[in-house]
Parts: sequence; structure tokens; C-alpha cells
Amino acid sequence: MSWRRCLEWLSGKRTAPLLGVDLSPAAVRVIELSLVGERWRIERYSRRLLPHGAIREGNIVHPSQVSQALADALHDCGTANRRAALALPSGLVIRKILSVPDDLSEEELESQVEADAEDSLPFSLDELRLDFAVIGPSAGEQGKNDVMLVAARREKIDERLAVAEAAGLHTVAIDMETQALLQAVALHDWSAAVSASETAAVSADRSPFALVQLGRDSSQFSVIRRGQVIFERELSVGLHKLEQEISRRPEQATAFSEAFHDMVCQELRRAMQLHASAADHTENNLLLLTGATDMLPMLPAVISDRLSISVQLANPFSTMEHTSGVSEQALQADASSCLVACGLAMLRAPS
Repeated sequence: MSWRRCLEWLSGKRTAPLLGVDLSPAAVRVIELSLVGERWRIERYSRRLLPHGAIREGNIVHPSQVSQALADALHDCGTANRRAALALPSGLVIRKILSVPDDLSEEELESQVEADAEDSLPFSLDELRLDFAVIGPSAGEQGKNDVMLVAARREKIDERLAVAEAAGLHTVAIDMETQALLQAVALHDWSAAVSASETAAVSADRSPFALVQLGRDSSQFSVIRRGQVIFERELSVGLHKLEQEISRRPEQATAFSEAFHDMVCQELRRAMQLHASAADHTENNLLLLTGATDMLPMLPAVISDRLSISVQLANPFSTMEHTSGVSEQALQADASSCLVACGLAMLRAPS
């Protein structure tokens, strides 16, 4: 099984729905979407929290806990669909841009990519699963195309397949979390709290903007231009430590939250400075915040004030309808954490 053929499916020519299944360190999320005309509708949604340490740095440490949470989430949402799309964290995926002649047949292209992968990747091809997608004409060389090569360790893919199978799912596709997240970003309502000029600039090509994913153990800062990640940096701040501190001393919750605000802003300022020094630096005036932000209602305003940048909470549900069986309150409470699951659910497999 090719571990990733998702870019082929974004054309919409195939219509069989997949469950978007996000296995994050904090929770398992399951979303089922349908396409009604040109708008997405949420058919089913459920979430089950995971014990701390069940998934750590993208690695499934306790498979039985994760598979049980997934089985419970499937039961909660009541879907009969058992065809799923999963995702790998970016830290477990190797990505390279290759330049290849633009007149290669599909078979020749596959052979060329495999040969380049064998020469450039740090692991034996026997240990990896590979895939690729043609991006388009190379900016630097005439007569060549840029191709994105993606590779992942077989064992990391297999552990996710095993968890899904134990919960009763058939995995049809495994995408990259970053790709799934970017797919769902298109659903965000960019007009909220942004000036007309900024909305027009972002809406034109969904770039440039910064994206912050608040995680349980660490967070991620990315800069997006024309639908591609051009800069990434891990931030050494995570929500689990804050949750522990507030749990132990709830009377100091405000002080702990303010200290967390300080750390996030320091990490973001450093990441933005590093991006500013990069050769392909692009000015951006908008930051999209994703992750479990419900416990930090003041964080967007604090970041905006201290870093002089417009900040929005990501909400892939803002342009969607939902069936009567899906709780509006549950959706909105978890919206900024649901981009990966939504992006996966937007994929369509061969019918």
C-alpha cells in the first residue's frame, strides 16, 4: 500500500467519504463530512481524551490505550463508515524537493524519484515507505519539474495502521498532518477581525500567514505561502505543564496563565526573528492559532498586542453546517483543535 496518495484525491473526482481520524497526544478525534453542493456538512463528530504519555512526540507509546479511545470515539459518533484517513506528524516525515526532467513518463518519474531517494535519504529504502507529488515547473531550471518526495519509517506507519485495525477501521490513506491541516485552513472564515485589505490579501492565495499549533508537550510555528510551508520551528512550550500547575494550585491559575503567555510570546518572537533572517523571508500580518486554546482565552489578544500581529483562532467549522445529531457546543469548544481531522475527512477515496 502506498502510504500517501492524498494529493490525487483532492480533485474531487472520487466521492467515497472517509472518516478523518486524528491521533494527537491529547485526544483522538473522529469527523465524518459530506459535501452538499459546494459546502461541507458535519455528519458526525466525537472526541475521546487520551492519558498523558499514550502518544509522545508522534510515537504511539501505549497502543492499547489509543485503540480503545478510538473505538470509544467511533461508538460515540455512531457512524457505520469504517474507511479512514490517518495522518503522520511532520516530525516523523522526511520531505525533500527534487528537480526532475519534465518529459518523464509516470514509470520513469517513479524510477527517478526512487533513485534520488536512495542517494539522499538517511535510511535504507527497505525501512521506508515513499511517495511523491509533482508540484510544478521548477523556478530555477528550465525543462524541469519540482517534485515533493515524502518518506516515513515503515514502523511508524505500521503502528498507526495497527491501532486503527484494532478499533475496527480500514485505513485507506495516510497523509501528513501538515497537509491535512492546510487543507482545512481553507475552511476558516478569514473575514473575522481582519481588515478588508488583509482579508483580500490572504484570501487571494491563502498566503502569507503564520500558523501556531499549540500542543500538549510542545508547539509548532510555521509560515505558509501559496499553500506551502516555507518555514517551521518547534516551540518549547506545551499545555500539559500548565494543566498540571493549575490542577495542583487552582488559586494561582491566573498567574500560571500569565507566565505561559510570556513563554509563548518569547518563543514566537524568536521564531519570527529566525524567519526574518531566512533567505525566503516573507512579511506576514496574520497569525492563525490552533490547538486547545479554550483554557487560554486571553492568549490571542496578548500575542497580538505584544507582537503587533493580527491573531485569529482557527475554526474550520465556521463555514459549515451540521446535522442535528452533532452538538454545536462541542464543535465550537474544540474547533481550533480539529483542523487535522477535518482536512483528513475532506479527502475522498476511490469509490
